[in-house]
Amino acid sequence: MGYSSRRPHRVPLLSAKNRKLRLQFSQAHRNWTVEDWKNVAWSDESRFLLRHSDGEVPVETQETVQQNLLNQFFPNNTFATQFDVKIYYRGTLVKNTIVKNPNGFHITSTNQLIAETNLENVILPLPSMIHDHKVVAEINKILENLQLGTVVEVRDGSICAKRLGKCRSFWSMTEMPTTSEPNVIDKSDYCVLYNFQQFVKELIEFIEQKRKESPQYSIWICLGELWPDDRLWKKKLIMVQITPISMQILHELSYNTGASSLRSSEINLQISDSLSLHSTSDLLNFLKEFEERMECA
Repeated sequence: MGYSSRRPHRVPLLSAKNRKLRLQFSQAHRNWTVEDWKNVAWSDESRFLLRHSDGEVPVETQETVQQNLLNQFFPNNTFATQFDVKIYYRGTLVKNTIVKNPNGFHITSTNQLIAETNLENVILPLPSMIHDHKVVAEINKILENLQLGTVVEVRDGSICAKRLGKCRSFWSMTEMPTTSEPNVIDKSDYCVLYNFQQFVKELIEFIEQKRKESPQYSIWICLGELWPDDRLWKKKLIMVQITPISMQILHELSYNTGASSLRSSEINLQISDSLSLHSTSDLLNFLKEFEERMECA
């Protein structure tokens, strides 16, 4: 731990000179009254420098910054993230919640608990804010079939999903897919939506200019309707946007350290000053160590 032991030197508490000076001070002021002493400003022997330091001060090195960052992403040596979940009805945001359970969550229309799971419920609200009665009826029909819902779960370093009920679910890594081929969330087994290591690998490649676009990290799920099709996502009855917050923070860190070609429209620059790396080189070193941690976690 860096500790050592030794026998301390024995030294007098006061030197002969100090004793003599103190005696002279006492004799010179022995006749002072209380009123005399009230005119004295008392202080100890400490020095206080308000604007600078003339001695050694603790300095946080870049290695310390990186270790502090890694410890935040890997509590108990296991990668963990929270999720920012947004629910849209016909393009209108009707619910925004932060899922703090790092294991994942259950998208459902009821508060019932699923046996043998440790997931947090994300309950879809009634469409009371939608004014089109026909659209309300269609959303309610989907909600009736969403009681068992769809689970989004972290499994072996990947974000996975599985449909539990009758309501079909489709997913994409963007709200505007360039392909018409649907990605089905299966009922028989979990499907991998995204991998954390894949995101870090793609982010490193982008910063090193080995790929043209920065990695996407928000997952979109359409409930109860085939998707994608010829309609925009805002025309869909129920859409769910899932953002792993750890990925968002890494993306923002990259943006702050000079990777200016990142999608700035997707970035909310509100990260703590303590989560800062000073150069692209520092960021790359951090991401590569992050990647190694993920392989060992």
